[in-house]
Amino acid sequence: MRKLTILILLNIPLLCFAPILTPDPNVEAYKVYLIEKAKSDFKALRINYLISAVSYVESRGNSLAYNEKEIARGHLQIRPVMKRHVNQISNSNYTASDCFNYDKSIEMFRLVMDRHNPGYDIRTACRIWNGKGKDGKGSVEYYERVLNRVHYLESK
Repeated sequence: MRKLTILILLNIPLLCFAPILTPDPNVEAYKVYLIEKAKSDFKALRINYLISAVSYVESRGNSLAYNEKEIARGHLQIRPVMKRHVNQISNSNYTASDCFNYDKSIEMFRLVMDRHNPGYDIRTACRIWNGKGKDGKGSVEYYERVLNRVHYLESK
């Protein structure tokens, strides 16, 4: 009987403070929300850094840039074959002049990445966008230039 009384007395504080010690489902849900939002914001920031880096490497951000040799247009230097691919995978009708439009060219970039590189891995993005193949020397150099620019943007 004495052990039972001691056990009850020891558990009274736990019973009194149980509501405080028990996690509130609303607080826990809010914590999960904040963590997921932070992850989402971080991913969005990384995507923006990637797009900015590719734009810088391709044309120094010049929306009117034109490479006559490759017929590449705009700040992301979109080639005709990429424009056709974007139209095919998205059932869109982007035109050559859309490649010079800053926002539309970013839309095209995102459509390609969402389809072929949903994690927005920088190395994969460079292989897809640069078009030098999986192991091409130009692809490695391009990747290093884009990666350096991403690191620079992250450090600001």
